[in-house]
Amino acid sequence: MALSIMERKGTKPSSLMDVVEFMRENRWCVGLVPEYLRFIKLLMTIPGSSCSNERSFSVLRHEIKVMLQALDLKLEGFERSIQYDLYKKFQEIKEEVRAVHRPDLTLALQRRSILPAFPKTDLQDFKDFDQQLLNPEMFEAFKPFILLHSDRLTDMNSAFNVIIPMIIDKNVQMQYTGFERPKNNVAKENFSTTHSFLIFEEIILQKCPNTVSVKDINRKLSRGLSQAPDRKERLNKIAKAGSSGSNREAVTDP
Repeated sequence: MALSIMERKGTKPSSLMDVVEFMRENRWCVGLVPEYLRFIKLLMTIPGSSCSNERSFSVLRHEIKVMLQALDLKLEGFERSIQYDLYKKFQEIKEEVRAVHRPDLTLALQRRSILPAFPKTDLQDFKDFDQQLLNPEMFEAFKPFILLHSDRLTDMNSAFNVIIPMIIDKNVQMQYTGFERPKNNVAKENFSTTHSFLIFEEIILQKCPNTVSVKDINRKLSRGLSQAPDRKERLNKIAKAGSSGSNREAVTDP
């Protein structure tokens, strides 16, 4: 019917645009051929090429992949956090169970609320706490606390590897040396004179009276603190390598 109307008006369409122009000039016939008009609109919305659509789907696939990788990293972080919280809670329960038959461990648990949060991540914060150990109440809370966490440790090396990082983190360890000896011509604080270390040293000597001497403890302290920058650097390299690997995977489009 639409073609008949156009022929009566002397129009012979050779393209879609000819039909569109005719409809614009003769709007009275739009109501006569509504289905034909709908068909023309549909033809005008069909893309002439699929290249643009394919590019859009390619970009969308890449964005989805990046989002999934970012989500995986967040989930891994949540998983580690949950595992750490569960492990920490499990350790607290174990300590409470062990303390049932150990008056000294029970005392440590009772006085734990007096102590601040550990490990110390700031040098001045640790110094302030160390001075607080001159207070008998703080001292009597800290010593059972160290004794509690070293209760199952059987040798000096394991005690150092567990207790020192529990008190101060790597950043603070890097600012200390065993006996105020400079490291790479950089002056550092003397950890052997801190009240925290003296308490720790006393406990180690009590636990291993026949196998460990003061000289052994001092040697281990010097070696451990001198290696703190190397351990920090290794951890940073591992973290950077993992981060760069994830970024390379994220920007690679299959």
